[in-house]
Amino acid sequence: MPFHKIVFIFYETDKAGLTNDHLVYHGDSMSKTYALWKDQKAGFLSTFPFGAFAYARLDERLADSPLWTSAPRAPGRDPMGLTQAQPNIEFFTTECYGGPKQYDQFPTDGQHAFSIIAELFAPRSRGTVTLRSAEATAVPVVDCNYLADPLDVEVLAEACRFGNEIVMQGAGTKDIIRGSWPPELAHHRFQTREEWVPFVKENATTCNPQISLIILAGRSCVKHDANFSCETGYHASGTCAMGKASDPNAVVNEVLTLRGVKGLRIADCSIMPTLHGGHTQMPAYGIGEKAADLIKEAWGLKPSTVTNIA
Repeated sequence: MPFHKIVFIFYETDKAGLTNDHLVYHGDSMSKTYALWKDQKAGFLSTFPFGAFAYARLDERLADSPLWTSAPRAPGRDPMGLTQAQPNIEFFTTECYGGPKQYDQFPTDGQHAFSIIAELFAPRSRGTVTLRSAEATAVPVVDCNYLADPLDVEVLAEACRFGNEIVMQGAGTKDIIRGSWPPELAHHRFQTREEWVPFVKENATTCNPQISLIILAGRSCVKHDANFSCETGYHASGTCAMGKASDPNAVVNEVLTLRGVKGLRIADCSIMPTLHGGHTQMPAYGIGEKAADLIKEAWGLKPSTVTNIA
């Protein structure tokens, strides 16, 4: 069960008007923002919570990392299993979404904050979902196993270092930074990958049991190390992995049929054996469309046949 791993890196700016957090956290702004959305479906709550998106490969930046350079790799692939055409990292920005585990300190009373987010593609760490007992109603055990592989930490630390350079040295942001957010942190001054390693481990959002509810659409028990925390993009996959009949870890076959159960297919991102290099919404659509075609084929219907059940 792999997840995309993400780290929020927040900064404070003392220039009003650059961020939208004043529409949520200052004074009675939240009640006004909610009223605007409720009455007119407009305002902050009607907008997308993220800003610009960008992608990067980190080969050159990791060239001095013994962990990276000595890691085994398949021909044409990096240690994470990616080709040179696939990004290691996605960067995006936000102002009022998520944050470090200290981010109950919202920017109020004239304070303003924003973040750059680094998301790790092709993580090597793998979690597990196991049965607690043979009882059908027993709560399963979910071990997310975040950042268990040292390479995940190494690449994310370098991604944070790169993201910090973008913010602290970029033409559009270098003159607006007051410091790190929350104010007692000092990551805006970090220069080395080694400085970012503890930030990745300790200052990302603590794992949350609600994550597992999204994974399983039901109750669960999450096992994690509270001192080894990380936020995920909630892009879980692999709990019902698709595979050949010879694969002992496969749950569904090549036509998405659950092994050992007649008439039941699984059609969501859980059937993906590994995570792709991107967000999971569009793959979920594609899996659903393919499942629909497979079902039509099984019933002797043409893929273009549409049955109106209204």
